[in-house]
Amino acid sequence: MTKVSDDEGVESSLTPRHILIVDDNYDCAETFAVLLKMQGHSTELAHDGESALAKAYLNHPDVILLDIGMPNLDGLQVCKKIRSEPWGRAVIIVAQTGWGTSSDRMKTTEAGFDAHLVKPIDGSLLLQTLNSLCNRSDESQNNHSTKIS
Repeated sequence: MTKVSDDEGVESSLTPRHILIVDDNYDCAETFAVLLKMQGHSTELAHDGESALAKAYLNHPDVILLDIGMPNLDGLQVCKKIRSEPWGRAVIIVAQTGWGTSSDRMKTTEAGFDAHLVKPIDGSLLLQTLNSLCNRSDESQNNHSTKIS
């Protein structure tokens, strides 16, 4: 388990995760990759929906940061396809988008996203969101394994 603080004092005590970052904005994807690597995570980048699906199917990431507005295959479609796979139900999927209306948030919830962050996304908010979602996922898995044993 890694325990580090970012420049703004947000402490992360997450087990390192494999995170797929999907954004057609290369700079945004690279920035998140650097931030997350500094927190001890491994990252992988995709810049369109089709390559995101291919990488997700191949590597089964723990977390996906997924842009919504991409050409051809958008983030909503990608999320739905991943959620339809047995392994995809356990993946934490966070929408990262410029769209933030209540209607947009409803669409991401219906598609199966765990959280909806509106760009520009503050690094501290991203880390807090991931901490919360990953801790909740860990607790759920621990409770499930306790019930089975």
